Amino acid sequence: MSRSPDLTRVVRPHVEHLNRLFNRTVSDSRLDAQTYAPNPQYHQVARRVGGQYSTIELSRGALEFSQIITERSGRPHVVEAVYIYWLNQTTWVFRYEYDTRPTDEKPHSHLHVNGKSDFVPDLQKIHFPAGRLSVEHLIYHLVKEHGVTCSLASAELIDELSASYRRWERTDQRLFP
Repeated sequence: MSRSPDLTRVVRPHVEHLNRLFNRTVSDSRLDAQTYAPNPQYHQVARRVGGQYSTIELSRGALEFSQIITERSGRPHVVEAVYIYWLNQTTWVFRYEYDTRPTDEKPHSHLHVNGKSDFVPDLQKIHFPAGRLSVEHLIYHLVKEHGVTCSLASAELIDELSASYRRWERTDQRLFP
């Protein structure tokens, strides 16, 4: 399969927007995009350090962030996303997964929680159905629920995230169907 001629043109502004959003709020880490080896019609957006995948460093914990993106009608289209919040190097708190290629085993958009229950064995393996989790909602959750330090005051954070979310709504309603 050959690469879409518009893919790089479409992905670059998407990655720049994500970097601006993360860098203005919760992290100085930088994301980049590379052609996705299994399929050149896609790019993978993630953080890489020395060519290796790495997490986005936060004031408290770290975020594993990956999006597989293609171009659809001249706009970025997320085909798959995985966001995992790690409290430390061995303990993850939650894992959000989205895949436009759903299977019978799990909902296309779902959440895992790393918890224990006497009543529900293997709680962390349950696929809790979820709607689209925007990056803006993810950042807000990390700041408000997990104590991740934000470089913006609370009102500025809400303004920044709201403006970013509104831009997404205007530009691509189909980013997460």
